[in-house]
Amino acid sequence: MIMKTWKTTAMLLVLAGAVACQTSDEEKLTRIVEGQLTKCKAAEGVFFDVEIDDEKSPILREVCELPVTDVKRTDEFHAVAKTGPYLWLFKIHDEHGVWILTEVDYEPMSDALSALNVSDPDEESMKKAVDALGKAEDGLPDNSWIRITRVEQAMKLRDKQRGKDKVDPAGLGDAKAVYEANLAWAKAKSPDAQAKMMLTYIDAYKRYMTKLQDAYDGLGGQDEWLESAIRAAEKEKDTKTVETYTADLEKQRAERPGEQKMLMERKGLAFDAVCAAIAQLPTVSDAEVAKAVDAAKATDCKPESRPKFEEAPPEP
Repeated sequence: MIMKTWKTTAMLLVLAGAVACQTSDEEKLTRIVEGQLTKCKAAEGVFFDVEIDDEKSPILREVCELPVTDVKRTDEFHAVAKTGPYLWLFKIHDEHGVWILTEVDYEPMSDALSALNVSDPDEESMKKAVDALGKAEDGLPDNSWIRITRVEQAMKLRDKQRGKDKVDPAGLGDAKAVYEANLAWAKAKSPDAQAKMMLTYIDAYKRYMTKLQDAYDGLGGQDEWLESAIRAAEKEKDTKTVETYTADLEKQRAERPGEQKMLMERKGLAFDAVCAAIAQLPTVSDAEVAKAVDAAKATDCKPESRPKFEEAPPEP
């Protein structure tokens, strides 16, 4: 009986030791994460840089208010913990045998930040950012920075794609779904976020209006050069060149009213989009956003200011 009791006690001690060891690892890993979260809570800005050796892993500060969960070993030498969708990866130091943090990562956000940090982004980089931010929304659905930034990138991508759109260049294209979904979220959650998204939309259409006006003003820019080339060819008695350049000049002049009308019609649609959005801008609490809202509301949206095509009278 004594022997049996001793064996039972020994087994319990072994189990207790194993549990204590496991708990000790969890506590150590949790303390490492919570130490970074404490610094994060005291910081300012959208992101907090977790320093790992000589590198920095940016995390959204929103997650610093979340609990540390799912702390566990993944094998003998590695472990993981979570705060929200972010993974905190650890390994045992080769020399000192202690747990060290090796990486903090939320893959969609890492992909998005990588695409956003391209110095001169092309369409592909912008599309990667829009797509990655969309995936990041799944893990952090109430983060306004992700949603606002996604709308901004979608509008910039639309800037680059308008010229290729032969069906509805004055529309939003693929940016429409991104804008409408995120605007619906913002209307329910945050007037400030709503205003930022709408201001992004307004700015995009104002850029489009500027581009249309530049194109309008540029029509006829070749006339003087063609006229000069025709005169030079006439002096040289280069009949073929005279005929070619004269035909080009006449063709451009004949097509110009139609091009001018098309550009002004598109500019009118952009004007309508801008003014409709301005009329719906919400009241906001953030001082900087309020300034931007007031600046937008100073836009001349009087009906008589709407761009329209006025055909020049025929030359006498």
